[in-house]
Amino acid sequence: MGEKNARRRCFLQKYNPNLGETNSHFFVLFRREQIENRIMQPMNGTMNSTLTSNSEVLHQLRQQGAAWFAETIAAHGGNAFLTQRTLKMTGKGEFFTPPQTGNLRVPLSAFTYYVATEGRNRLEARSPGGPIRMVIRGNGLGGYALLAGRSFPLTTDVTDNLEPHEFLRRIARENLPVVAVRPEEPEEGSDGTPLLHVEVETGTNRFASLYISSDTRLLHKVIVSTSRGKMAVVLGDYTTVESRAVSQEIQLWEEDAPIMILHGSTIEIDNPIDPKLFE
Repeated sequence: MGEKNARRRCFLQKYNPNLGETNSHFFVLFRREQIENRIMQPMNGTMNSTLTSNSEVLHQLRQQGAAWFAETIAAHGGNAFLTQRTLKMTGKGEFFTPPQTGNLRVPLSAFTYYVATEGRNRLEARSPGGPIRMVIRGNGLGGYALLAGRSFPLTTDVTDNLEPHEFLRRIARENLPVVAVRPEEPEEGSDGTPLLHVEVETGTNRFASLYISSDTRLLHKVIVSTSRGKMAVVLGDYTTVESRAVSQEIQLWEEDAPIMILHGSTIEIDNPIDPKLFE
């Protein structure tokens, strides 16, 4: 346990050297809820000064997370990224059947992926079993998926914040609060680069985790909790299009099972997209 905590302290201090040994140890030992509950409790004497110090640590960690987001926005293109209206990507990919049916891989011979403001996106794909379609209407209106000729509703808690770049723009636009920086069990990207783990509050008692490359500051993964369990979107193979960093590989996971992997080959930004596609 001592060795693990030492690794965590080293990881956190590497990206925020202003945090001392005691402070980073404090953050490792307490989760967000424990920290905030203890800070709110009135106590006297030495414990009060300890809690004040802990509150300052939490504030500093939140500031660190906010600074990382600012660097991430810049890495994705700064103002050009924030003011982006649409994206269209085409390519090939794979779809996976649910675990109860063997998690079988189904090739997608072609797909078109549309993204627009307000969290709207649409995926159309061709597979041996027929067309696949997923529509997210945005604005908290949910969506639907069409598989093997059958339509399945997608509730808002599943669709909200599932498009990672639009989610990143929402964080900047609405100034969503950073509630934690998590050095526990540091993850690495596919290239071995450590990932910075930041947690943001997206609504009342709703949170999302974002993993950012410590090297490039590009977004690597978003995890949201839904009624179906944890959903993750993993990004990779970034390229630059019109001064924006765009992920050409998009993976969608539910818990530990893959749902879809897309490999983009053409990308268009800010060309008009018919709003009816998102209905």
